[in-house]
Amino acid sequence: MLSLLFILILSNLTCAEEITLKKALKRSLNQNSDIKALQREIKNIEKDLLSIKARQDWKVNIGGTYNYSPGRDNSLNTGNGVNLNVNKTFSSGLTIQPEISISENNFDSVFRVNVTHSFLPSTPTELQKQYWRTEKNLTKTKENLVQQKINKIISWVETYLSL
Repeated sequence: MLSLLFILILSNLTCAEEITLKKALKRSLNQNSDIKALQREIKNIEKDLLSIKARQDWKVNIGGTYNYSPGRDNSLNTGNGVNLNVNKTFSSGLTIQPEISISENNFDSVFRVNVTHSFLPSTPTELQKQYWRTEKNLTKTKENLVQQKINKIISWVETYLSL
């Protein structure tokens, strides 16, 4: 029994490998709590950017009209129908708005596409401002992560060399 324990201890001692400074620094960077926190923050900011971008996507409007008057000839009502309207405004000021209208009386459909672009620069929407602020925050956080890694490496190397 004692010899088995002795063999296990010796096998563990002989299996220990040397670790280079480069490997030690890499492992330390991967396990550092400050760096992990910054990496989580970067992932959260990237999710926020995706969420903001999704809210800037196409907007769908569905509308319908129906008029009925008792005792009157309702076949003359031409305002009855369904409208489907989709629009997208780009940050450059370009707006695309396809629309389809279907009339109730004879089920005629009309398809229109409105494309507009303002000559004057448009004021950014609140979502665009929020996107730019979040993008700027992401850039600062990434720079902070790089600086944090550099500071940690310098600190660890100084400690290593002072041994």
